[in-house]
Amino acid sequence: MPRYDDYDRDDDDDYDDIRVGRRPYRDAPPGVKPQSGLGIGAIFLAIIVFVGYFVVFGAAVVIAGGNNNPPRRDDDPVLVVLGLGIIGTFCLNLIGLVLAIVGCFQSDRNILCGILGTVFNAILFFGVITLVCAGLLMGG
Repeated sequence: MPRYDDYDRDDDDDYDDIRVGRRPYRDAPPGVKPQSGLGIGAIFLAIIVFVGYFVVFGAAVVIAGGNNNPPRRDDDPVLVVLGLGIIGTFCLNLIGLVLAIVGCFQSDRNILCGILGTVFNAILFFGVITLVCAGLLMGG
């Protein structure tokens, strides 16, 4: 039985010119790679997460209100919704961070948006962790 290398490479079947994989970007000049779609999605998620954090933490500050308000019970529906909002935006932030990191490793795409998405999501991620830790240390 012939080995793989012993077959005729110049045989005239119709399967030699088939390229398996992602189609090349048609409108770009040679050498220009399209932007990473995952990186673009990560940037949009970072914007959505920033707005979400702003709304949720702003609502928490308004509800806390100062020293004149009596303490709220733990099963108050407003506090439950705020807690779920913080957890939901944190999960979206993690998803954006993972998408951005994966977008950085696409070899056939430009990684600029992947790097920007990683930076934006990491800043939001570690900023919120720092804010929560600072709040816990202050006795909140």
